[in-house]
Amino acid sequence: MARKKRINPRKSPAQERSRFTVEQIIQAATQVFAEWGYAGATTNHIAERAGVSIGSLYQYFPNKEAILVTLAKRHVEIAGNLLMGLVAERNLIETDLTEVLRPFIQATLELHTGNPRLNYVILSEAVWSAEAMEQVHALEDQFIDQLALTLDTHRQVSVKNSRHAAYIVVHAIKNLAHEFVIHPPAGMSEEAFVEEMVALVGGYLNR
Repeated sequence: MARKKRINPRKSPAQERSRFTVEQIIQAATQVFAEWGYAGATTNHIAERAGVSIGSLYQYFPNKEAILVTLAKRHVEIAGNLLMGLVAERNLIETDLTEVLRPFIQATLELHTGNPRLNYVILSEAVWSAEAMEQVHALEDQFIDQLALTLDTHRQVSVKNSRHAAYIVVHAIKNLAHEFVIHPPAGMSEEAFVEEMVALVGGYLNR
């Protein structure tokens, strides 16, 4: 039987120096994956870019997939924290639905445009193991649960199942933002994309 491939970090950095080393590795991986793609990137490339030995890298990450999983988790966590921050700033009962959706869609698009090549690698190029996908999906599920609670509180939202609606909204925004960044339609600005998405999602939630 083939040995199961590890995708989790070997250990969590406890000391400030260790945390700095791990952050160097993560930032270097961001650059290397964006430049070389998933297939072309190696742990040696990442260690060299980070200015650490390959042995130091392997103290924390068993392979490049473990590093990519960490990057993907960060991406999902940033999106989740962003949503919660936007929700906390607004009185949802009094705010028009479009004004709730617009900043969230804008921020999601900015997450994708910040490093479009890395985003492409994470979503389209990387070869994900089943265990890695389970971990990322678990984070996405937490995010969807949070959004479902938000939908339950808004007076303009009319859906039969808020959890199902949240799932549709999250993946529609994520996937369409990804497609827009890698292959935008001729003549469509980011502002126009956001407004089209507001109309699409707003119409779905208030139908």
